Amino acid sequence: MGLGTTVSAMLARADDEMPGLFPIDVDGRWGYMDERGKVIHAPQYEAAGIFSEGLAPVKQSGKFGYIDTHAGIAIDARFDEARNFNGGMSPARQGKLWGFIDRKGAFAIEPRFDFARSFKEDTARVSENGKSGFIDHKGNYLFEPKYEFVEGFGEGLGPVQLGKLWGYVDRAGKMIIEPQFDFAHSFGEGLADVRLNGKWGYIGKNGGFAIQPRFAAAGEMNGGRAPARESGLWGFIGKSGKFAIAQQFTEAAHFENGLASVRRGTKMAYIDSTGGVRWSA
Repeated sequence: MGLGTTVSAMLARADDEMPGLFPIDVDGRWGYMDERGKVIHAPQYEAAGIFSEGLAPVKQSGKFGYIDTHAGIAIDARFDEARNFNGGMSPARQGKLWGFIDRKGAFAIEPRFDFARSFKEDTARVSENGKSGFIDHKGNYLFEPKYEFVEGFGEGLGPVQLGKLWGYVDRAGKMIIEPQFDFAHSFGEGLADVRLNGKWGYIGKNGGFAIQPRFAAAGEMNGGRAPARESGLWGFIGKSGKFAIAQQFTEAAHFENGLASVRRGTKMAYIDSTGGVRWSA
């Protein structure tokens, strides 16, 4: 849902972000600002992710490592990809396979996954041998990994793709909302964005639509706002489904810690829930 390959991969749907430091892109180099828009760490990285549990993944010389809040190197840059910490572990890839590292950079769960994402609600979504499922912090599956793909748990429910359709399971693997959607994302603030017949809307936990599908694209509800677009440009809707911030951005990510990253053309900015600009470059 926007902000380009690097930003969407590093920012979108991340968990437990550290308030106060936000990644910024200035002419293709990444650094960090505080919540007032002051540059704290000068742009110097090839890519930069959010802070989580005091560490953030950054890319230098083609490899990912982690820095602390003072921009000191916490874990040397030696991974081909790296995500965000949650519960003391982070997904990291060396070569073709993903594992999970601890805060010292050692693999706590050895690389064996074709795909892995950060822990959320004490589970991580992974793919292995052509099937996707959810693991715990020991690397054990919660239940049989039998799905084509999965999204992260949100508010006790996990989106899963079974065949061509998406539904939602609980932590025991019981199907709570039957597969019926073209695509489905995690729940946030009681709503989940799903796609049906080519349009995005938002369902409640009973599976019924709280906001009817009419958007060309949409994202997670957070802080009472969700990025959405009806045609070419992105804005932000409230829980009523009406636009609270007008469609004016070429790209937009969901709100975290009161701010959302947006772009107009090549220019990046952070806005607050009223649409006021906190930082731009």
